[in-house]
Amino acid sequence: MFSSAIVIDGRVVGSWKRTFKKQAVNITLSPFSPLNKAEIDGKTYWLPSQMPAMKRVGRVACLLPTYDEYLIAYKDRSAALNGKQAIPGNVVFSSAIVIGGRVVGSWKRSFQKEAVIITLSPFSPLSKAETLAVTEAAHSYGSFLGLTAVLA
Repeated sequence: MFSSAIVIDGRVVGSWKRTFKKQAVNITLSPFSPLNKAEIDGKTYWLPSQMPAMKRVGRVACLLPTYDEYLIAYKDRSAALNGKQAIPGNVVFSSAIVIGGRVVGSWKRSFQKEAVIITLSPFSPLSKAETLAVTEAAHSYGSFLGLTAVLA
């Protein structure tokens, strides 16, 4: 069974037992480590030394429900939230619009007879491509519910 761990100031924090934490530090610092250290925006990440090639896909949009683990499960949400722009309210506790891995707004739903009405609240205007991606996500959500999705 694997558990998450992160290195902060040379300390392994997370839900691992102390002996496993020491072993993890020794493995990652070894010159024969199967992991590569990457510094991104001042944070340390450990990645497999052999990663499969990734296909480049267009910007995908997701309509995440309230309390989705993408946001709620992490103390540091800076990778998902753009720190350069003001985010109204606390998006962690609302339904989020995610495009390309970044939270770009929030959304709400209401129901009518045969439709789900989706009201978008983007933090800034969406591009045509982003609007198309969100529209596709909304229609997928409506299909999941067995209803017609209407963007408001």
